[in-house]
Amino acid sequence: SNPRAEALYQQAVYEFRGGAPDRVKQAYTNLAEAVKLDPRFVDAYYKMFETYFFDDQLPPHYNKIANMRMVADKLRVLSPKSAQYHTVNSLVKFDEYKSEEAIKEAALAKTIDPNFVRAHGLYAYYVLLAHGDADTALREYRIAEQLDPADTTIQEVMGGVFYFEHKFDEAITQYNKAIQLEPRMTQAYYDLGSAYEADKQYDKALDEYEQANLLYGQDPENTKVWFQKQRVILHEQGPRDWWQAVLDRAGQDSHADPYWMAQLNARLGNTNEVYSLLDRAYQEHNDSMTTILGDNCFDPFHDDPRFKELLIRIGITNVKPLPKH
Repeated sequence: SNPRAEALYQQAVYEFRGGAPDRVKQAYTNLAEAVKLDPRFVDAYYKMFETYFFDDQLPPHYNKIANMRMVADKLRVLSPKSAQYHTVNSLVKFDEYKSEEAIKEAALAKTIDPNFVRAHGLYAYYVLLAHGDADTALREYRIAEQLDPADTTIQEVMGGVFYFEHKFDEAITQYNKAIQLEPRMTQAYYDLGSAYEADKQYDKALDEYEQANLLYGQDPENTKVWFQKQRVILHEQGPRDWWQAVLDRAGQDSHADPYWMAQLNARLGNTNEVYSLLDRAYQEHNDSMTTILGDNCFDPFHDDPRFKELLIRIGITNVKPLPKH
């Protein structure tokens, strides 16, 4: 209802596409101003929710979960029967490790508004990560793609289906497609690096990880030095020593991501350390825990009772039989 609010919203949509921290913050700033000008601007509140998902240090709570719940509460009051509300609520449920409730909420959002792109995208995301249902996930992503071929988020996350199926060449193609559509998309470079690493194309993986770090705002000179050191270790000593060097450096940082360290230990075959770090990641409610089923680092652990128990703890209880890799 307010032209200035609409202009701020459209600018926020543009800024958000890149996913770089400074652009996400700018998108949030625009959206916060938009809802001040138009307190009933449902789409602006929804897009604000997406900024909270990517940045857990935004006002007013400086906590991702608290901020997402705040938007869910706001949309429940403003538009309780909307696709936007049920889509937001689905991700709140998924983040609470209530995957089956999340799937139901996303399905309801699709029913309410079959043209709401993100409802299809999140439904695909949940059934892939919680059920291992790559066929359904890809079908839903294709529907979302038809609704909005320019939606770079859909193009990026679609690569996750191919990664899950260990079709790493197709994942690489898909992530590159997303980057071509939006060269600022920080997460796509990291995911592209992961696909190259899973495909044992380690030099290309390092190139993409370095680019992701730079886009995330890391110091350019320090980043260049560190990645050059990694390349020397990789070429002279091999991938195991490369992973060990990265792990050693991460161990010096008290704020290092425990899930990432668990991935490195998994590649090195350090089983006890893997479970210790995954338990820590679970206790800290680490975002990446919900991606564990499709993470190729943990393929050797799928038959381990401790791994199966961990899946239950994070709400992954209805898994299709997974192919052996």
